[in-house]
Amino acid sequence: MECLTKKPNHDDDGHSSTTKPSLTDNDGKDEDATTHSWLKKVVLPTFEGSDPLGWLARAEKFFEVHQVKSSERLRVAFISMEGKACQWFQYWRNQAKHPSWEDFT
Repeated sequence: MECLTKKPNHDDDGHSSTTKPSLTDNDGKDEDATTHSWLKKVVLPTFEGSDPLGWLARAEKFFEVHQVKSSERLRVAFISMEGKACQWFQYWRNQAKHPSWEDFT
């Protein structure tokens, strides 16, 4: 996470270096605004069927960061699916009675 909070500085020779910003080095913005801006860039990875456990772990982290309700997680997950994973998911969802994210995982 440190790499996400670094910003370039320039030394006396004009060379760029990367250092952690201080709490006062945020152009008047508070730390929450800075954190919020990089959180917006966190995206749910596309799932095509390979590495399902890895995708589930990243999806769980995405849902946590974006505070996605459990009742909305299946709908959001469906958007990230492609190819055979998407076809399988549609079949599974149609066969399950009132599927939930917990059922899926």
